[in-house]
Amino acid sequence: MVCINLSCSNKYSCFFSVLYLLIFSVNVSAIQGKEYKYEKWTDLEKEVIDTGFSREFIDSLYDTFSMDSQKSLRTFDCELISNNEKFVYEVGWGPLNAGFGIMDLNKDTESGDIQITFKGVTNKFVSAFYKLRDYFSATIDSSGLYPFFYEEHLREGKYRDKRWVLFDHVYKRVYTNKKGYEKVDIPRFTNDILSMIYIIRSQKLTPGKVFHLNCFLHKKVYPIKFKCTKIKKVKVKAGEFLCIGVEPGMVGNGRN
Repeated sequence: MVCINLSCSNKYSCFFSVLYLLIFSVNVSAIQGKEYKYEKWTDLEKEVIDTGFSREFIDSLYDTFSMDSQKSLRTFDCELISNNEKFVYEVGWGPLNAGFGIMDLNKDTESGDIQITFKGVTNKFVSAFYKLRDYFSATIDSSGLYPFFYEEHLREGKYRDKRWVLFDHVYKRVYTNKKGYEKVDIPRFTNDILSMIYIIRSQKLTPGKVFHLNCFLHKKVYPIKFKCTKIKKVKVKAGEFLCIGVEPGMVGNGRN
């Protein structure tokens, strides 16, 4: 298990730190059968009605932008992760539970691609004021760990939106529907937020190790430096685990 050291030197590093804290949390297989004070996360998960764009729609985007094959552009030397995983995270402030984050990771038996989905749901109490039923998904190359397609389906209060990002690593650009169709230049093998989480988990992490990744988020590329800190024990509902801290931070514009 990986725990994240929350070092919020600026609003961007804080954003990424909090997101990573949610991702590297409790494996649901280890907490099944536990009694919760709040309603079951399984009931809330069923209320996420978006399940992603169809394969036909995604294929049509490849045709629209005359995309070359994005398969097998590199091989990433990494630690193997299970082909199928499910993680559930309690999200809240102090003793107040606000909801859950639910992440699934599955490997397609036909294409060999990896799909990561993340659902964010508020519980009934918070939903009475602000209901959130978000769905995020990323499809990534299983050998190179770089993304093909990323999508967001947002249901937050009365706000509704559907966003997608199509990655062209051959010509180092992405296409997005943020405001109509837009093309943005990127470094090759830039990640979205979900594929970046997977590539971090796939590495051999040791105290003192430093590495860099690029993340495309909302029309911009964010270069991020990660520093592995000390190993320590972390206690969660699933039990006590020996963890290594990973501290993210923005680089450029005066940041370290």
